Amino acid sequence: MIEEKQILRVYEKMQGELSQYIYTNRLLFSLTNNTMYMNNIINQSEGGYILNEELKKHANQRKVLFGAGFWGKRILQFFPNENWCCFVDNNITAGTIIDGLPVVSVNDLVRDYADSFIVISTRLYYKEIEEQLKNIGFQAINMIASGKLSDEMIGKQKKVLFHLENMKRLLIVELIMGQHQKFFQR
Repeated sequence: MIEEKQILRVYEKMQGELSQYIYTNRLLFSLTNNTMYMNNIINQSEGGYILNEELKKHANQRKVLFGAGFWGKRILQFFPNENWCCFVDNNITAGTIIDGLPVVSVNDLVRDYADSFIVISTRLYYKEIEEQLKNIGFQAINMIASGKLSDEMIGKQKKVLFHLENMKRLLIVELIMGQHQKFFQR
């Protein structure tokens, strides 16, 4: 069992208030399973903000989760107040019930849910699913890909880390050159 001292030790090593906020909320979610804590984290991220805004824009539409795996179940869990009507999944048999929602086929999606807003809830295959949906007549304005939001955030983080790493290298070179010049000035 993790002791309070260990938790505080990790918390104190966090660099900045945002990291501490995320850590605290993630820990509280793990201990209580109260989705409010994960929503606090989601609302702090750019991708979470964008997803929330899109869901608000489409508040009057039924919502479909395309992807009934881990991400689909998590989105359903973390956004329980949305008007979710079903899952669509290319790899799960239509008629299956997952977390209280039916899984419907792509044909059923076209026939019965053409007016819905679709959240593509997969990290790996969102590009293929976007293309699949466009090919059967769904407009880009009526869908959002959570995996794409995640990839964009990761890409931005990688750029920042790459920039910081380059800054660190430049600083090291400057320090070495400064020491080198001092050595030859003697």
